[in-house]
Amino acid sequence: ERPSLTRLLKHADASVRRSASGALAAMGSAGVKSSRELQNAVRRSTGSERMLHARSLEALAPGSSKTTAVLHELLRSSPPEGRSELVEHLLKLDARDEAVRKLFKNTGGPERMQLAALLLRFDPRHEDVREFFKSSSGTDRTAVARLLLDSGTQDENVLEVLLEGVKRADPDAIHYFLASQAAPRAVPVLLEQLKNGTGSELGTIYALGGLGPLASDAVPVMIERLSSDRAAVRSAAAYALGRMGPSASAAESGLKALRRDPAPTVRRHAKAARVSIRGKIIEKKPWWQIW
Repeated sequence: ERPSLTRLLKHADASVRRSASGALAAMGSAGVKSSRELQNAVRRSTGSERMLHARSLEALAPGSSKTTAVLHELLRSSPPEGRSELVEHLLKLDARDEAVRKLFKNTGGPERMQLAALLLRFDPRHEDVREFFKSSSGTDRTAVARLLLDSGTQDENVLEVLLEGVKRADPDAIHYFLASQAAPRAVPVLLEQLKNGTGSELGTIYALGGLGPLASDAVPVMIERLSSDRAAVRSAAAYALGRMGPSASAAESGLKALRRDPAPTVRRHAKAARVSIRGKIIEKKPWWQIW
């Protein structure tokens, strides 16, 4: 019965309190008179138990202003490491929850990035995150650009920031930029990095290979890498040429010369590349899984 369950919310055993909370939530509107007891349970509990009571409270009185007020009170009193689940719960109720927006504007560091990701999950065009992007700089700006790209934003400002990251040989920026519609713009930047020896040589070769025929301008550079003293570089260049397909036909003789390479991975990638260049099968494994 409901009165018995509400008394159990104060039981000394946490498992009993949790069971009582779950039972009240299962009653739905029939247990709405227990809302006050659950509000008090939320206030006096901590950690995962506190969130359990909060969810039970929402189940009894969904959308209630009193329920939201308790959740906001809980948000203000929770330590940073315990807020993400509560924020997610509030955003499910209202993607533009004012308390969450205020918290986002007044916090910083890793928590602000975490909050930005949550805000974009529930509202991909959230203006607070876009304002943060405009006002941020350095690694923060690149990180927010990645979040915006993940949310489906492909506007020029975001892409320019990621391209700057590509120029700095930032592996994350390269990964995200190559997944965007502007990926071909990275080709001259990556070629310049190979020429100047900046960034990771292997990472840059695999990134160019990941662009496939769009990176056909890199064929001459890849052919040069087939003669590298490093087996890993020869293997990466062969893989990249294979991904470029028929547009890499000029590499045929160089790849053929690798049939007797001492490194098994070089021989395997060279053989696969020759097949691909002839317009047949191409290795489909993504570049970041090969590297």
